[in-house]
Amino acid sequence: MNVLEVEVAEGSEHLVLEVAQHPGENTVRTIAMESTDSLVRGQKCVDSGGPTQVPVGQETLGHIIKMIGEPMDKKGPIFPNKETE
Repeated sequence: MNVLEVEVAEGSEHLVLEVAQHPGENTVRTIAMESTDSLVRGQKCVDSGGPTQVPVGQETLGHIIKMIGEPMDKKGPIFPNKETE
């Protein structure tokens, strides 16, 4: 199932949701990968077009990585030379 990114206020951490079910009529049931404290009904989100992905390889060794592929440790970006999309 696809990943959705919820649009949040500038400066806030983004909220990532993974679609678990499509009950129909433009409705989905999701699993939140972060706290949903600031989430409200009708908030806009963007479909990533793909499933949850986590990087692998030599660059990830020694890092603590969130379920959504972002580093949790304070060691900096996992792929420092890769441009953000």
